[in-house]
Amino acid sequence: MKRLVIAGPLPDRDGKSVGGVAEFDLMAAKALAPFFEVIVVTATANPEGDPAFKTECTKGLWQIKARINQLQPDYVLSSLQYSFPVAFAKGGRKLHFVHGFVNAANYPLMKRLVWWILNKLVQKRFDLQVGNSAFTQMINREMLTNPVDQALPLAIQDAYFAPYPQNERDIDVIYVGRIVKSKGIAKIIRALQYLPQGTKMTVVGDGADRKEMEALAQECGVDVTFVGSKPRQEIINYYRRAQVFVSLNAAEPFGLTYIEALTQGCKILCPITGGQVENLLAYRERVEFVSQLTPKAIGAKMTTLLAREVAPVDLQALSTKYSSQAFGRNMSEIIEGVGNAHED
Repeated sequence: MKRLVIAGPLPDRDGKSVGGVAEFDLMAAKALAPFFEVIVVTATANPEGDPAFKTECTKGLWQIKARINQLQPDYVLSSLQYSFPVAFAKGGRKLHFVHGFVNAANYPLMKRLVWWILNKLVQKRFDLQVGNSAFTQMINREMLTNPVDQALPLAIQDAYFAPYPQNERDIDVIYVGRIVKSKGIAKIIRALQYLPQGTKMTVVGDGADRKEMEALAQECGVDVTFVGSKPRQEIINYYRRAQVFVSLNAAEPFGLTYIEALTQGCKILCPITGGQVENLLAYRERVEFVSQLTPKAIGAKMTTLLAREVAPVDLQALSTKYSSQAFGRNMSEIIEGVGNAHED
């Protein structure tokens, strides 16, 4: 069996993810374990592991290069800043997974410069780039001159496909994710003023703007409960209690939380642009797209969704595209295709 090293962050053992890429690495490692000997090399302290793969921790990012050289893998899969040390590691076919793109609205000039340097390095030293959506691929290729080769949708953790009872939903609106301005949380909070008094919203997650959002909710006089970061099963339970999931980043590269919310029976409100659109178009009966990101327009769409009756979701159908098994099959073919191309 050929050896695959995944270089990247992992969630920590307390269930507090260090980001969506950490969740991706955990999912990818388990999904690819039937096809390769998988070793995750990470700088995350006290990472969450799994019997399906081996985990090796380094004290810093740049020690990853030396560890990869020692492991002598056939393939290396990396993303974000982890691709810097991977670029200089010896041997093995290298694949860079592209989780998004930088833009002027959310990234300062220096960070955009660093990412431009990384993109050039990846183009020179990696064998293939895979994006998480056609939207991400298009933005990188057409606007950032970064030729991402193909797109492959992400998968969510297997726990989201477990059957669940159709109980009463006591949370009207839910947001799950990082509490940062780019997700449009302030607009969601202001939009609650256009809904009937007593409408309840829950925010699951943490971030730099949490205190500011808590103050805004109090100022607007709306019922918003901030519960902080939670382990995965608790997050699933919150989804199952909620009627409408809302997240409003108009430049979302993929939008993993939309798929999580969809599997747990939530109706969904999202912008009409972003990587989530290509995944949600097939579920128009339970999705509303909003083009004008004003509190009044958002409130009107939330009102529409709260009043709409929908049938339970088909978990089996969703699993054929968004399960880790589906991702593992598709990604393994891509990885082995890189090896076969070089052997030819």
